[in-house]
Amino acid sequence: MAKITNTYPDWVNAYRKKGQTIRKTTNGYGLYRCTSVYVPGGKPKSVQEYLGMIYKDRGFVPKAKDNKEDKSKPHYLEYGLSTFIMNNFKREIRRAAYNGNDNLLKLSVIKYIYGSIDERILRSSYLTCSDEETIAYSHKVNIRRLDAPVKKIEALFKDIEDAEVLKAKLSLILIDINNDNKVMDIDDTLKDIVKDKYKLW
Repeated sequence: MAKITNTYPDWVNAYRKKGQTIRKTTNGYGLYRCTSVYVPGGKPKSVQEYLGMIYKDRGFVPKAKDNKEDKSKPHYLEYGLSTFIMNNFKREIRRAAYNGNDNLLKLSVIKYIYGSIDERILRSSYLTCSDEETIAYSHKVNIRRLDAPVKKIEALFKDIEDAEVLKAKLSLILIDINNDNKVMDIDDTLKDIVKDKYKLW
């Protein structure tokens, strides 16, 4: 039987085992476990579980664990700014993305906040940290598809009084996923800016 070849380097293929697949990203190679789930009355659904990244200089770096064993140790993620954008601007962003799917919307928000959709950044925001579908989508989306929705978010903030203060305050609000998803306290300055016009969470 002929050996199956692909375009991945040997140092990448060395980490792949049976039942796994590799995806090229901008910063390395993602390793995924492939399984299928029975769907009553239909075809089996393919499911891919992200395992980690393969780098030439660092080798295989497993994905960060949820740290469920030690609930006393905080695990903070970005929460305030991305949640505010999704709660208040989702419809406008979708229009700017030509009725793009939810994955595209989430990536647009992260791109607006951080200027990148690197997987390590996606896993640092509550919006996308455990959304394997969006993370997988980030590896194949044309980055230029995010330009229009990102510009729309920029324009929407220009219409808000004290927008820079609002964004600064929101960017400081984190969520502790090891403490029943407890959100950090909101100060009075932020409440004064949003008033009754915008939703926080």
